Amino acid sequence: RVDAALRALLPKCAGDGSSGFRGEAARLEELELLVTSALSALPRACSHCGCHSLQLGRPLLKCTACAGAFYCNRDCQRKAWPSHTLSCQKKPSS
Repeated sequence: RVDAALRALLPKCAGDGSSGFRGEAARLEELELLVTSALSALPRACSHCGCHSLQLGRPLLKCTACAGAFYCNRDCQRKAWPSHTLSCQKKPSS
């Protein structure tokens, strides 16, 4: 999935250069979505012990407050909390 997403970036990056600033802004937004999609396809690692979701054979647990930290189990999540609490910022509700 990652290779396909990255290959999709190449034609999007080229552009024809004729559409001016508004066209460039739209291309940048589209590029950002493509990069985000490619990055989400990468295997994640536990924020505490570093084991990968590929090793576990299942997705990692996600911090429900910030969605930016991932853990292989509740024990790792509890052990990481003292340091994670310093950077954890609740995501704004949609």
